Amino acid sequence: MARGTISKKQNRRDYWEIQIDMGLDPVTGRRRRKSQTLKGTRKDAEKLRTQLLHRLDTDRLTASKPVTLGKYIERWLENSAAIHVRSVRTLDGYRSIARAHLIPKLGHIRLDQLRPAHIEGYYKHALTAGRADGKAKHLSAQTVKHHHRLLKRILKHAVWHDHLVRNPADRVAPPAVQRKERPVLDTDELRALEEVSADTRYYPLVFIASRTGLRRSELLGLQWRHIKLEQKTLSVERAMHRSDNGAIVYQEPKSDFSRRTIELNDRTTELLTRMRDASEGVISDWSPETPVFANVDGTPWLPSSVSHGIKKLMAKIGRPEAGLHSLRHSHATALRGAGVRLEIIQRRLGHSSISTTADLYTHIMPGMGRDAIAKLSVIMGDDGVEKAAKMADNTADKSLKR
Repeated sequence: MARGTISKKQNRRDYWEIQIDMGLDPVTGRRRRKSQTLKGTRKDAEKLRTQLLHRLDTDRLTASKPVTLGKYIERWLENSAAIHVRSVRTLDGYRSIARAHLIPKLGHIRLDQLRPAHIEGYYKHALTAGRADGKAKHLSAQTVKHHHRLLKRILKHAVWHDHLVRNPADRVAPPAVQRKERPVLDTDELRALEEVSADTRYYPLVFIASRTGLRRSELLGLQWRHIKLEQKTLSVERAMHRSDNGAIVYQEPKSDFSRRTIELNDRTTELLTRMRDASEGVISDWSPETPVFANVDGTPWLPSSVSHGIKKLMAKIGRPEAGLHSLRHSHATALRGAGVRLEIIQRRLGHSSISTTADLYTHIMPGMGRDAIAKLSVIMGDDGVEKAAKMADNTADKSLKR
């Protein structure tokens, strides 16, 4: 029976190493061990050790039986992915890729007989002949790259559990992706968007999104208990998603980095104060658990209706290609243009890796040259509190009544 030990990583706060004894190698006679590092509490480490030992013992019972890639993918989805993938949306995406593409095209191949040539052939077919389910002529390079990442992750799991000696996906290059410029609004466009949204329910959402850089799921997951008006802070503690069956679900942020506290400026704090007062006055069963963006009956705004409403506003200012996520890009780009360090932007946006911040949010906004700091103050609302208060009075009630 395998055994596992837990030890605290030296000079790394809250990091633990779980080491699993896998017994003697039948060929070399040497003892085999696997280790995994975890950030969290000792209780979290003990839980992971139990899960690893259980999966190891389960895999040992079935290791002698040949298994197809399709069956292994399904096992991975039901066990490993269900445990380690936090986001319902991400897990649903994995299931969709696996069952609509990977399994139909590669699932019949025995796992231990999968070769790089099989994977390369699948990528070529997907890029030229199209989807396995026949719903489209071909897949984009970006989509096939997502397939590559998932397949590589699954096969890495197979290597870890000794079903494979090496990962065949490591020897296959994903297709090159031509990077698309992400829509970013400049200072004048941000002001124009606020103007056209001033008489709609979406003004508070536009205002807060452009000044915090929150994702749509994070904005719609906000409850009033997450807003500390006295401290002028906002905590990201949950996110709203739609599951495969269309149900609204709430989950913890996608990573530890996504769970964060964001400082608010005076204008944003003033707007939220007036929104809360209006919400308390209109919603009969108001509580700190009431969504910040709620209908008059206290139910949350839905992601699809929000995206549709913002797209219509973007079209009015001549930017039909932009959407709600463009405000996140614009927020980060404004900070970068004003000389804010990447690591600060990373923490504010909740990115797990600073390379993501550097790759995605290093545009330079038009009109942000020498006076970048001054213009950023206008964008972020360091002045004009009275104007924001008046607009808040006009729109807080509308955000509830429509």
